[in-house]
Amino acid sequence: MKKLLIYIIILLLIVIAALFIWFKYINDSGLDTSRPGSSSTTINDLSATILPMCAESLITPNTDAIYYVAVNEPGADNEQCDGLAPTNEGGNHCPFKDFTSSRVREKLFLTSEGNFGTKSVTVKVRKGTYFIHPLKLFPKEPLQPLIIHANGQSDTESVVLMNYNGEEAIIDGTCPTNIATCNYPDAPGKIWTIFEIYGSNVIVQGLTFDNAYGRNIQIGAINTHIRCNKLIGSYSEDSDSIKATDDKGPVYIYGNEFSGPNEQAIDGTKARDWIVENNTVRDGGGFGFKFGARNVLIRNNRFLNLKIEKPILALGADGSSKHLNDYEAYDIRAEGNTFENVHSAVGISHCLNCSFNNNSVTRAKIGVDFGTENPAHTDGCRNGQGCLPSTDIKIFNNRFRGIRYPEININNVFISADSSRVSNLEAGSNLYCVPRGEQPIFWRGGVIPQDLIRDLAVWQEKLQTDYTSQIAAAGDPECINW
Repeated sequence: MKKLLIYIIILLLIVIAALFIWFKYINDSGLDTSRPGSSSTTINDLSATILPMCAESLITPNTDAIYYVAVNEPGADNEQCDGLAPTNEGGNHCPFKDFTSSRVREKLFLTSEGNFGTKSVTVKVRKGTYFIHPLKLFPKEPLQPLIIHANGQSDTESVVLMNYNGEEAIIDGTCPTNIATCNYPDAPGKIWTIFEIYGSNVIVQGLTFDNAYGRNIQIGAINTHIRCNKLIGSYSEDSDSIKATDDKGPVYIYGNEFSGPNEQAIDGTKARDWIVENNTVRDGGGFGFKFGARNVLIRNNRFLNLKIEKPILALGADGSSKHLNDYEAYDIRAEGNTFENVHSAVGISHCLNCSFNNNSVTRAKIGVDFGTENPAHTDGCRNGQGCLPSTDIKIFNNRFRGIRYPEININNVFISADSSRVSNLEAGSNLYCVPRGEQPIFWRGGVIPQDLIRDLAVWQEKLQTDYTSQIAAAGDPECINW
């Protein structure tokens, strides 16, 4: 009996050990299709979503309350006014003056009990410049920038921050240097983040943002529309005009004008179910999606004269903090975008089921670049074990012209795709425009420059796809009339 009990205990220990090993294997491999990091997560179809165009008559929801802020209106006051009129009508029925008052921020963006979770409120900002200072809104919390934490469950319950009747309202991050988050040595007097958004159902419309040190807008909310704004900066070397902080969505960013300096106009870290559409980007950086970002549609944007020496669209990334995903990004689609005078139009790194289709590229140094591993930056996928190569990539119906890289004296580099960096690459119906007397260049691995491919037929043979693409002389009508 005693021996039987010992055998039973040993058997139980073996079973427990086996379960532990299996559990660890599942969590360390790509086989766990139930966890958020898995590539089998349900994908929402974004293609049919139609977003409105920017206009002064752009419709906003009819919310329960409408407040006004008017820095240049005589009689506007943060402490005495009720904020319910765009002009001073007397009897304390007048607009708030600005956002430097705790009373104003609490009235506009907190519930009647003084908590997060407001809804069905519109704030209309009149012409002028509005400085955002970090304020103490909660005794045990750090200083806060301008912040909305909404709890709307429908469009009519949205929280809307917008300009008034097309007037130019500037939300400015200039703040006193003796306040924390305004005292960075390389840019004193600029707040780190101007505006933070959390919760659900928020609209930001028709405003100008400037003088953020780190970020103009930080997003951790669903059903959020950032539309028809002007976003200038931010001004730190490692900064992003719009930054995602959570894997919440959908988020819609459209009709905005971005200008640098910044590292990226949009850093979509963890972004999920985003549409980025009809934006114009000048001077600074482009858009990047990484750290498990998934299901993003980047459609009909214009990238003009971006001098940053990085891919303008980064579908995935090299080097990141540790996470459980096998890839840096999933299901990122770039369609119908225009690139003029940029570095590489798109960089694809550790991306699963991503595509670059129907885009036009003029005067770039590289068309499509799958990148190279950086030994100084460890890939964080699979909890630091490294990311898988980009897989199931599609490159179709793009047009490339003026592809010139004078610094290394190598021109017409249309696609750089080391075989170690990508598997199952499909391409076709691309137009590669080459000046007469020059050769197209592709790369499929090996040593540069001797292993560069200078013949489309050889490239097609090595790639086993891209058969329907063509080389055309740069002076031909099909390369001129875009």
